[in-house]
Amino acid sequence: MGAPGSFFNRIFPRDGLHLVHSNYAVHWISQVPSSIYDEVGSSMNKGNITVSEASPPSVVKAFRAQFQQDLRLFLKCRSNEVVTNGHMILAVLGTSSMEPRLHWSTKVLSQAITNLVSKGLITKEKAHSFAMPLHFPSKEEVQKIVIEEGSFTIEKIETIVEDAASEVKDVEVRAEAISKAIRAGNEVLVSHHFGDQVWFDLYPELKQAILLHLKNEPVEMFNIIFMLKKIV
Repeated sequence: MGAPGSFFNRIFPRDGLHLVHSNYAVHWISQVPSSIYDEVGSSMNKGNITVSEASPPSVVKAFRAQFQQDLRLFLKCRSNEVVTNGHMILAVLGTSSMEPRLHWSTKVLSQAITNLVSKGLITKEKAHSFAMPLHFPSKEEVQKIVIEEGSFTIEKIETIVEDAASEVKDVEVRAEAISKAIRAGNEVLVSHHFGDQVWFDLYPELKQAILLHLKNEPVEMFNIIFMLKKIV
């Protein structure tokens, strides 16, 4: 069953659901934290479209705090909708480390945007002001929030690491498949900031960035699966 609206609000009737499945959703936070911008609206995370190893500690803290706030709200909203002893399966796209690390999917997108800046197709100021509301959590981070929020018990945790589009053996075709997936997941946000026309130039750069990445580094999907049971 699906319903319109934000999952950071109530969207289903109270005590009406026996099973909820959230897949690759909660790493999207409700907003880019306002505290990453200074008093004149300039980002303190210049050169990064989300948290990376190069991000200032204050930026890392802000994104993490926003994620924690949002996940607590998500759990509270779902607890109102799920019957007692009902279940929720939460599949989270995360990371194996608590340390700030740029996810490979945002790394290649960031590189493609940087390439357009170097070619004079978008301005540096426009690129530096772009940020994505993303936080890739660790298993421990999600586990801590679930326990502290208190609406659900954790019945099982499992991590699954798999290569993106690993079934495709031809590297060019694989890069194309991954490029399409990244565009599908990010097109609206990117177009809203840079304009719809940006993809005519950005997509070839994105595919090239992925090709280079495939030759040097893995494109792993670190999946964290939680089976939760409502207790209150």
